[in-house]
Amino acid sequence: MLIKIGAASYCHTDYVAAAGDFPGTQLPQIPSHEGCGTVAALGPDVPSGKFNVGDRVAVAGHYHPCRMFPPSRSEDG
Repeated sequence: MLIKIGAASYCHTDYVAAAGDFPGTQLPQIPSHEGCGTVAALGPDVPSGKFNVGDRVAVAGHYHPCRMFPPSRSEDG
């Protein structure tokens, strides 16, 4: 699923990462691992009828990109 993010939050974890206090953090980076937006596209493994393009969704916590869409296939995505 590709989500067009409309808003994202900046939390303490992001602050700590930006300060360089997490080993292995590569700067610069775009902070935030929580956000909300709308479904822009669906991948083949999304269960039919569970989500539709245009649905409003929220992303909470840490996730692992599927690497199916160009933004998540790149090292920058």
